[in-house]
Amino acid sequence: MTPTSIETVSGRFVDLVNPDPSTIVISDIAWAISRMPRYVGHTVSAIPYTIGQHSIYVAELVQRVFAKDAPHGLRQSLFTFIDEKSADQLRDAAYELLKKLASPTLLLECLMHDASEAYIVDVPTPLKQADGFKQVYLHLEAVMMTAIREAFGMQTLSPVHELFLRWADQVALTIEAYHLIRSRGANWTRLLPLGMSELQIFTQPKEPIVVYEEFLGYYEELTLHAPRGL
Repeated sequence: MTPTSIETVSGRFVDLVNPDPSTIVISDIAWAISRMPRYVGHTVSAIPYTIGQHSIYVAELVQRVFAKDAPHGLRQSLFTFIDEKSADQLRDAAYELLKKLASPTLLLECLMHDASEAYIVDVPTPLKQADGFKQVYLHLEAVMMTAIREAFGMQTLSPVHELFLRWADQVALTIEAYHLIRSRGANWTRLLPLGMSELQIFTQPKEPIVVYEEFLGYYEELTLHAPRGL
């Protein structure tokens, strides 16, 4: 154990500065983020809305938008995002990808996109903008995600997958704010324009143990085998 290590629920020690991929297991990640509140706990719900539930939600939004019966407004939001946020080559790749089913690789990227927070915690976006802190946190986040990718055999995030992930993360933020934040996200800067029907695509906060089990189940479904290191 090093001075920069934490002990996880499984009894492993993970160095937050120099993480060893062999110490990272999916059950630790699922347990921690299923108990960790999003929005620093400042939600109007009786039960905290967790990082784990958000992670599942982001993956489900991507899965839903790829479906043939995807809500029109949700698809339109994605089309607008693609057109505004990507150059020609990336835009073409995104529309080509939409002709297929959402791949397990893409959905796994969405499910695991906040996995580093199981170790270095969720930090509110405004704090990440603080000079000095921002550079340190983003470095630790990148190092931890690199170790997580190695631990689970995940390849480098492709630009087209990142585009879908960014869209889903912002849609989730918009809908979560509408349901969970006192102001419904008034004057927040990263929200996307969504219709009332799209704003209703939401599940109220669940108990941590339910989120833990659902996260592990979704992970197993996407990887099609017992999770590595579980």
